[in-house]
Amino acid sequence: WERIDSGTDLAITADRVGAYLNAHPDTTAYFDTGFWHAAVARVLKDRGVEPGKVLLGGFDLVPEVVQQMQTGYVQVQVDQQPYMQGFMPVMQVYLAKTFGLAPSDIDTGQGIVRPADAETIMEFSAKGLR
Repeated sequence: WERIDSGTDLAITADRVGAYLNAHPDTTAYFDTGFWHAAVARVLKDRGVEPGKVLLGGFDLVPEVVQQMQTGYVQVQVDQQPYMQGFMPVMQVYLAKTFGLAPSDIDTGQGIVRPADAETIMEFSAKGLR
């Protein structure tokens, strides 16, 4: 595997990863720590690369990623569950202040989303809940 400084802007990511793919046409997978692979999916589609030829995955279930998942270009996504990331700390503060309960460690990143889940997830993603 190789690490690419692909940036955090979708257009820059598309340019940089597109250049990498030109130089490395045997690439089989791209995984990032955000949602920038949605731009990579667009690059692949624009180049006529079939969905699934380069496996794509990452974090953050923004609507564009879910759309790319529905087209077959994104194969896996880690659902960080932002609603829980915001709501649960508020509840823990309330419980600590009201009842003296110690905060707990809640892993909100264990949700794995695949294309079969995309239809269901889209509504929640658009609302910022997933």
